[in-house]
Amino acid sequence: MTRLFGSSGITNQPTGLDIGVGGSSIKSIQRGSVAISSTSVINVPITSVDLTKSIVLFTHQVPTSTTDVSNTFVTAELTTSTNIAFTRGGTGNGGTIKWEVIEYNNVKSVQSGSYLSTLASETKTITSVNTSKSTSILS
Repeated sequence: MTRLFGSSGITNQPTGLDIGVGGSSIKSIQRGSVAISSTSVINVPITSVDLTKSIVLFTHQVPTSTTDVSNTFVTAELTTSTNIAFTRGGTGNGGTIKWEVIEYNNVKSVQSGSYLSTLASETKTITSVNTSKSTSILS
């Protein structure tokens, strides 16, 4: 699906994704990429965003020579209004992360957290939301 960003908001918005009504729902988008070498945590500075209205999305490209699966598991967190922390399990050649921070104008709530699960299936409790106007993102 093609999404066009402009002063009138997003066109071709998928059904069920409520990111605001009227005007532009997106305040700012920041994008970049970072190479992870032999470190398990890398901090990336960004222009200040409101943490209650922002999300971080990313993809992680691992070198084909990577044999340690812990090098492929990466998490991302907006640790401050001006920083993204990428963390991974290993310290070998980590590849490249392409990231995007989206700050919205009209957000009812953003919930975030972390959890290490050892089970195949598990349920986590969150604050009540309208499921017809919500989405879940793992990173």
